[in-house]
Amino acid sequence: MDEKRFNSILFPKLSDAQIAQIEKFAQLKLYRDGEVICEVGDRDFCFSVIKSGKMAIVDRSGGEEKIMAVAQEKQFTGDVSLLTGDLAVLSAIAQGDCEVYEVAAADLRQILQESSSLSDIILQAFIAPIPGRVGRLYRS
Repeated sequence: MDEKRFNSILFPKLSDAQIAQIEKFAQLKLYRDGEVICEVGDRDFCFSVIKSGKMAIVDRSGGEEKIMAVAQEKQFTGDVSLLTGDLAVLSAIAQGDCEVYEVAAADLRQILQESSSLSDIILQAFIAPIPGRVGRLYRS
């Protein structure tokens, strides 16, 4: 699969209508440049939709930080760990000021049950493997 298509699956852009559905369950938070949104090992991390700004997905497992991806406006972060209660395996860090709609795991489950179109997009992204890593990771 080519990189552009892969990125469109891993980090799809949501429509304004889809974001409006999610917004009903979300809390809007502002993160400043360099602020940690999610840290490796967090259990209670949130599904996040970026309203504005950028969020770096960082792997800290090899002793040095490696940016795996950068999510931008109208893209979301999270992974199947939100649904299973597992720990986050990657960190998410604000790049510049970043406004994020955060949705708790229980509310995400409700969104997935109520909206088949969002469910298809979110679950497809959650199960897509990240290149260079074994298995599925926190995908911010």
